[in-house]
This record gives sequence, C-alpha cells and structure tokens, in this order.
Amino acid sequence: MVKVLIVDDSKEFRKKVKTLLLNKGLEVSEKENGREGYELLKENNSFNLLIVDHHMPEMDGLAMLKKIREEDIQVPPIIMLTTETDPDFKREIKTIGIDFFMLKPISEKNLSRVIDKLTEKRPG
Repeated sequence: MVKVLIVDDSKEFRKKVKTLLLNKGLEVSEKENGREGYELLKENNSFNLLIVDHHMPEMDGLAMLKKIREEDIQVPPIIMLTTETDPDFKREIKTIGIDFFMLKPISEKNLSRVIDKLTEKRPG
C-alpha cells in the first residue's frame, strides 16, 4: 500500500488532503510541523510520498527537508506546498531535491494529478 506523510500546521488543510488521499486508497500519516515530520521520518522511513508545507511553526518545511538531507535520510518524492513566489526560493528548493512544488491555495484536482504522477498510481 502507498503510504503518504502530510506535514502541515493547518488542521483543516491536513483533513482536506487526508480525505483526498484516503479516497485514492492510500495510507496517511500526519504531523503538524517540520520537527514532528523530521522525527517521524528518522524513526520510520517507509513512506512513498511526502506532502510538506513550507511555512510552519517550530521548524518550517524547508528546514525539515534540509535536515533530512544533511543526515542522509532516504526520502520518497516530495511535494512542497507554499505561498512563496520568490525566484531564489524556487532555486533553493530545487537544490535540496523537491520533486514538485505547488502554490497555495491549491486545487484538489491538480494535487490529485501530481499525487498520481509521483506515486505512479494512474486514475481509472
């Protein structure tokens, strides 16, 4: 079964994405900040996809992913969710290996397509 980790400080957003993922038959875990996401990945590296928000308290998504890379923890494909449009930010996320980034607010239809592509799960 495909396992997805959602790391986002918005409970409402996590619920929305979790519902989308469960409807696709995927297994879902959630964490509300980068520190919690990092700790879980350090302990359990069995996820097939990460969906990570950029701006979060305690540790943001970018800091979480940098820490994971620094410690050489193997990670699956990553979708970064952000409101950030700065070109320097876009360059930075490419250097740490983000597979796809989406600007918030996101469309469920577009997120669904990206999830299908990154998990190689095709509709129908």
